[in-house]
Amino acid sequence: MEMIPVVDDALDLKGFAERKWAEKKGLCHLTTLLIPIIQQRGRRLVTIQVRDWRKSFPCCRDVFGGHVAMDKEFWLLLMGVPFDLPELVMAAAVREANEELRMCNKNTGHPCILDEKDLRRVGAIGEAQWTGKGNVERSTIFLVAIRQECCIHPMDDIEGVFHPVKTQDVDWQQLRRRFRENKQYACEDRERAKKVGCARNKKEWQFADGAARILKDKRLFDLVSAAILGLSDRDFATE
Repeated sequence: MEMIPVVDDALDLKGFAERKWAEKKGLCHLTTLLIPIIQQRGRRLVTIQVRDWRKSFPCCRDVFGGHVAMDKEFWLLLMGVPFDLPELVMAAAVREANEELRMCNKNTGHPCILDEKDLRRVGAIGEAQWTGKGNVERSTIFLVAIRQECCIHPMDDIEGVFHPVKTQDVDWQQLRRRFRENKQYACEDRERAKKVGCARNKKEWQFADGAARILKDKRLFDLVSAAILGLSDRDFATE
């Protein structure tokens, strides 16, 4: 069971709920959005995922990330330790980055473990909001600079079995052009996305609601654009 904090519009803690229950009842909860950045011959590209055909939003493009869940923090809170929202969100982002991206050394295959210094927060906590059918979220955006000696091998848990995740490296500005050139139906209605099917979703460059909440909001898109440009060459350098 995955317990997640439920918050109000001011991001004040209102309680806890099991993840599926929170989504079913439209309870506002916290998530992280992770955007891996690679540097190739002086160009900076974002790595996006093409969602598995067995998942929600089949074959739609998306960023990475996940829910802000509580583990030891839940028990600490019960013991009277104050609830530290930024700390909880950062811990969740680091956990998701390591679990989802599976970054490893290109030469040795050894894991490249990510920590807080490898993630750059974009905007405020919970700034990327989404209110849709069956999903009310406040998301925090993070860039993840992929070091030159490392690469990612994302995996997704589908009914208890891990499967490789297909990815694409795309220019950030081009990604938004793709978003705007195609009428986006998938992010607004996941049931329609499922009925339309994988082939059409992929061909028409449909986006899941994680990526869509950034790409449709010019201010958030511009914040991410500036943050990508603001990364230094040292962020991609070999350790």
